[in-house]
Amino acid sequence: GDKGGGQPRVFSLQKLVEVAAFNMDIRPRLIWSNVWGVLSNHFTAAGLHPNPKVAMYAIDSLRQLSVKFLAKDELRDFNFQRLFLRPFEAIMRDSKDPDIRELIVMACDSMIQARLGQLRSGWKTMFAVLSLGASDPSPNISALAFACAKRLATENLELLVFDFTELVNCLLAFAAANSRDATNTALVALGLVKKCAEFLGSGGVAEAMAKDPSAKDGQKPVEGG
Repeated sequence: GDKGGGQPRVFSLQKLVEVAAFNMDIRPRLIWSNVWGVLSNHFTAAGLHPNPKVAMYAIDSLRQLSVKFLAKDELRDFNFQRLFLRPFEAIMRDSKDPDIRELIVMACDSMIQARLGQLRSGWKTMFAVLSLGASDPSPNISALAFACAKRLATENLELLVFDFTELVNCLLAFAAANSRDATNTALVALGLVKKCAEFLGSGGVAEAMAKDPSAKDGQKPVEGG
């Protein structure tokens, strides 16, 4: 665990990335999820390593693997994406290094933009990371997280109808943030919550759910009013 062990640890991580990428392509998803349950613990530990080079390498490797994994379709009632992305939430929650937490937010924003149409259960992890960003002591991190949440609430509401509660709770986390830089953000966040309520009340959520071809048969939409 010494800080000087960057190179050997990165070499080991490279081998883990190769194992993960290989197994992702050839294993059935139920078997793969068990494999990833083991590998993800190593990636999380590496992302929390005191050597920032090791941590950054782990996070960038996770991002690349995740973009590849998210290209695979997921039905609405499965949680493979959420399980796969869990290390991002764990590192965001537990890292004491603001540079690492900033990298996590940037990685999640990058994945959202790259795989906007493919995200399903992964949204829960994305909103958990952004919500942690809302209360981050670093104003830069909270600003980055809010920029992402604001863009989603402004431009992508129809894509988020199955994760509407998570979106609203994320916005409320920004509305409740009490740092000295957060007053304007809180007001904007409250305005976005109001917009979400109007979208729900007008039947927009139910309408978007009904149009979604990947929706699970018989899934009941959220009722407005």
